[in-house]
Amino acid sequence: MWETIRESILEIRKHTPKGSININTNGSKPNAVRELCKAGLNSIRVSLNSVREHIYTPYYRPNNYQFSDIIESIKVVRNMAAGRPSTTSCSRV
Repeated sequence: MWETIRESILEIRKHTPKGSININTNGSKPNAVRELCKAGLNSIRVSLNSVREHIYTPYYRPNNYQFSDIIESIKVVRNMAAGRPSTTSCSRV
């Protein structure tokens, strides 16, 4: 699924650097977040019911991901916004 979003972002960015591309996500796939940022995503909103793992996990009962994946996704965006690595464009969490 995220691959389709990446291809869409790349296609948009072929035509214009203008505009802001944002996604809303649960942040469960840090690698996908990284690749979307590299493709030209400008901002991301990670939706959580709690930033405390002991509350989040029993509520959502994550399937195929862990709370640590969400934290890693947020770190990916923050690092990219800070310019690490320099080939990225995400600017906000």
